[in-house]
Amino acid sequence: MTKRAYCGGFEVVPTSKNNVFDGAIGGFVYCFVCERSLRAALDAMENALAEDHYKIRLAEFVRVYDAMDWDDQEAQEKHDMLAQKALSEDDVFYGTFYTYTEEEEFSSSSSRS
Repeated sequence: MTKRAYCGGFEVVPTSKNNVFDGAIGGFVYCFVCERSLRAALDAMENALAEDHYKIRLAEFVRVYDAMDWDDQEAQEKHDMLAQKALSEDDVFYGTFYTYTEEEEFSSSSSRS
């Protein structure tokens, strides 16, 4: 089976050993990896996040990268580059962490339509 690039979207929270978030209590990140199956890609992403001291709060998706379109050209180029990097190196790569504070989480989780 041939390896393919996969992308996954995860909401994460830092563990007590992680001080990178600088006051934020959580965030969302896209992960990129090259693997032989969706299951192997998910395992690799989960392991990388755990090794970097993130706890997964929600796994939104994991899918083959070539099936993905982004909202704008800049995002497309940025994520294409990360997928290419994943294809050429044996590692998991992260996109930008979009973080939120406790106040932002409260306001977004307490609003209703």
